[in-house]
Amino acid sequence: MRRWLEVTTGYMAACQARRMGEERRKATRLELERLGMWLLSTRSNLTMEEIDTDLLVNYIRGRTVFRSKATVSDVVSKLRCWGAWLVQEGCWKKSPLTCLNLSPSATRRYNC
Repeated sequence: MRRWLEVTTGYMAACQARRMGEERRKATRLELERLGMWLLSTRSNLTMEEIDTDLLVNYIRGRTVFRSKATVSDVVSKLRCWGAWLVQEGCWKKSPLTCLNLSPSATRRYNC
């Protein structure tokens, strides 16, 4: 978690370079801040490489209780884009979010 601020700042700069809209950037930054705070509350000494699918599914499950499927899709989409950027930057070898889908069977299994 030591590099969290550095990584999220770098991702937001990349979003701005891609000309992502200001409101979408704000929403993405807010989602990453929520994820960072949630990760800090679950484990104190977590590195970027230790973030796995189960951990992210638990975050999404807690974040999307009593939310519509569109809201869940939005959260997953933001995290997928962030994960793809982390792979591109070399922080992760493979994004744990690539195997996550929102099919009806997956949504029941993950309770999203």
